[in-house]
Amino acid sequence: MPINNCHCSAYLQDVQEMRSMAHRYWRVKTEREEKNTMSVYCIIPARKGSKRVPNKNFRMFCGAQMVERAVKKSDKAGLCTYISTDRNDYCGTIVIHRQGDLANDECGLIDVIKDAIFSFSERDMIINDSCIFVCLLPCTPLLKSETLRRAVESYKKNYAATNEMMVSVCEYPHTLARALEIMDSVLYMEDRDSVLARTQDCPTYYHDAGQFYIATAKRWLSGEPILADGAKPWLLPRWEAVDIDTEEDWRLAELIYRGMQHDDNQDTQD
Repeated sequence: MPINNCHCSAYLQDVQEMRSMAHRYWRVKTEREEKNTMSVYCIIPARKGSKRVPNKNFRMFCGAQMVERAVKKSDKAGLCTYISTDRNDYCGTIVIHRQGDLANDECGLIDVIKDAIFSFSERDMIINDSCIFVCLLPCTPLLKSETLRRAVESYKKNYAATNEMMVSVCEYPHTLARALEIMDSVLYMEDRDSVLARTQDCPTYYHDAGQFYIATAKRWLSGEPILADGAKPWLLPRWEAVDIDTEEDWRLAELIYRGMQHDDNQDTQD
């Protein structure tokens, strides 16, 4: 039976359209998967409870809410930003709601980030072991967004493939070899062998700056401690990293922040 040329042309046109649609679908799907694989997600853990500095994560700092400064910093660094919190009234940035057992003093950052990663499966997001997650602490008003961006780029280039953990660190302002202890109102030197040592001859020590941690999903989900052997340092200047644990720390951070505002070369508004 002869085939009607009109029907044949229509059929071929339908086939071409179906192939084109399939091609577009798989291209978009592949691009979405690649984008999600290469994306860097920033989780800001901001619970409402804080004993030493009450409500510090949501307190106003030099005219802006502390946690919103962290959000702006993450966005400016080009990261996909989420807030993990137990506050039900917080809105604005995409929120990952935490259960009560993840919002107490005993809960560590690793459990919070793991909870955030697991929650992504409920959001129809493609997450694999190589996706990078930044844990940005909410009280980081002095940290520059450019510093965060450079740290992430360095991590992607040097450490992501081996699933290392990057930790922001600072040099101790004074050598620990000459640390002093007070007992019964009397000074004692911790390392008595260093009594006559010059500070420039003493070893340099560093501490966790408490600003950010960067690792792949695989590293976070492993449950291995953040400061396990093999963690990689990102060195920060002391003026860019005041770990706010007391009211004195808060006051010091305010003084540094206001002082930085007078320097046109410093980006203190993020």
